[in-house]
Amino acid sequence: MRSHWRWWLSVPMTVMLCSGPRGAEAAAPPAGDPPPPPADEPAGTRPETPAPGSRPAERKAGPALRFDERRHDFGEIQDTAVVTHAFRFVNTSEKTVHPVRPSMCCGMTAAFDKEVYAPGAPGVLTVVFHPLHRGGRIERDISIGARELPGAVAATVTVAGVVVPVVVVEPQAMQVAELRRGETVRRRFLVTGLGADFDVAAVEGCGKFVQAVVGSPQAVVRDGRQFRTVPVEVTVSPEAPLGMLERQLIVRTTNAQYPKAYFLVRAEVVGEFRASPRYAMGQGVKAGEEFTVTTRVVSRDGLPFLITSVDAGAASGPKVETDWRPAVVEGSIGYEITVRGTAPERPGTFGGTLSVATDRAGEEPLRILYRIAVAKK
Repeated sequence: MRSHWRWWLSVPMTVMLCSGPRGAEAAAPPAGDPPPPPADEPAGTRPETPAPGSRPAERKAGPALRFDERRHDFGEIQDTAVVTHAFRFVNTSEKTVHPVRPSMCCGMTAAFDKEVYAPGAPGVLTVVFHPLHRGGRIERDISIGARELPGAVAATVTVAGVVVPVVVVEPQAMQVAELRRGETVRRRFLVTGLGADFDVAAVEGCGKFVQAVVGSPQAVVRDGRQFRTVPVEVTVSPEAPLGMLERQLIVRTTNAQYPKAYFLVRAEVVGEFRASPRYAMGQGVKAGEEFTVTTRVVSRDGLPFLITSVDAGAASGPKVETDWRPAVVEGSIGYEITVRGTAPERPGTFGGTLSVATDRAGEEPLRILYRIAVAKK
C-alpha cells in the first residue's frame, strides 16, 4: 500500500502513444480564398493555393476527431471509489478512422466503444480511474493516435481530480537486515483512517515470534477533514530462530470501505557467526572436472572459537568433501572452509547446504549455501 498525505501535490503525467507532427485536427486551414481561375480554365481544375506561411489543409486527407469536451475534473474522490467518464466525439473527416487504444498507467484505463469510425460517425472514449493507494492532486493527459496517422496525435483529452486516501499505513514495512538471536527489536507504525470514529479492530497473522499491540487512537484534522491515527507497536521475539523471519500482518479496521490493510515484517535473525561470502559459488566448472569453492567464517564479536565439524549434508549433485583451516577474516581470526568434488558429466547447476558446528555453547550450527554451475566441456 502506498501512503499519500501530500494532499495537494500535483503529479502531472502524459501518456504519449506517438510523437511527431500533429494530425488533421491541428492543421491550420488556408487563409483566404485562392484567386479565381482564368476564364479559359474550367472551374475546379486548379489546385488550391494556401496562404503564405500557412500549412496545407489536412482535414479531408486524414482523420479528425472532434470531442465535445477536452477536459473532465472528477473533483474530490476517495481512493476506494472507481470513477468513470465518457468522452464523446465525432469523426469529422471524410475517411474511416481506426483509433489506437491509448497505453495507460497509474491506475487508469481507456477504451473506445468501436474499432472503426466511418466519416461522420459518433464515438465514445471511456476513461476509468482506480485511485486505490494514491493520494493528492492528479492530472493525466491522454493522447490518442490512429492507424491512419502513424507518428502523429489525432486528439488529446485530460482528466483531473483530488484523491483522498481512506486508510493509510505508515511505514508500510519493518525490515531488519541483521537481528542477533536473543535480542528484541521493536518498531511502530501508524494507521490513519478517514472519519471521527475510525479505529483498528485487530492485527492478525503475527505467528509465534511476532507480537503486535494496538494503541489508543488520536483525532487529527487535515485539510478540513476528520481523521484518526492509531499506533501499532510490533515486537520480534528474542526466541526467533536463525534465518529469515517474514510475516504479512493483516490490519483489521472499522472502515467498511477499507476493512483491512497490510504491514510487512521482515528480519534476518543471525547468530554469533557469519560467512564471508555468504554463499560459496562455483562458476564455469567444466563437466566431469574437479572443482573447489571456498568461503570464510568469522565470529561477530571477534572472540576466538573452534570449528568442530562441517557437514555437507544431502546435495543435489555429486558427493563433496569439506575441510577447514584457520585464516584471518577481516582482521579477526576465523576459518576458511573448502568444498571440493568432481562435477557431473551433464551441464547444469547443483549444490547443497553446509552445516558448520563450533565449540560455542548453545550456538546453533551456521548454515552456508553452496552452488556449482557446470558448463559443457
